[in-house]
Amino acid sequence: MSWLSNIWKRFKAWCYADNRVQTQIHALSRYAVIEKYKGWAGDGNVRVADKDYSVLSKFWLMRGYYNYYIKVLNGLKISGWEEKFDCDNFAGLYKEVLSACHRVSTMSKSEGVAIGVVWYKTDSGGGHAINTAIVDDDRVIFIEPQTGLEKTLSDTELNNIFFVLF
Repeated sequence: MSWLSNIWKRFKAWCYADNRVQTQIHALSRYAVIEKYKGWAGDGNVRVADKDYSVLSKFWLMRGYYNYYIKVLNGLKISGWEEKFDCDNFAGLYKEVLSACHRVSTMSKSEGVAIGVVWYKTDSGGGHAINTAIVDDDRVIFIEPQTGLEKTLSDTELNNIFFVLF
């Protein structure tokens, strides 16, 4: 069995085990997602692909899911940042692995899950990509996918978000 099919088998088992992919807290429409971000990024810079999104528990997202995401990175032999796999790649993989878990779960009726990627200009002047999520209390949070920690953006960084993708 190839490592990829082995990882997929473990992935499906992980998604189903102990209700790790829980029933959604509630669903948000695509328009509600856009409203949450357009004050920072503007209407034209918030892209949403699905008609509705499952809002999940912050605790599950930050603890349960992140632990699995690290296993996926380890399986892919990705141990840290490098030019070939930098911040936007970490953020994209974080979003897409969670989307795949959402797909194999039968517990949610929403098309997507309320996790996205945000690109912004940092206070130090460089560009950066991280994840964003709308969690159980309807708050927007930011997550650094390279550490799994919640990230607080400064007012300047919030106003320098130039693209959001859900």
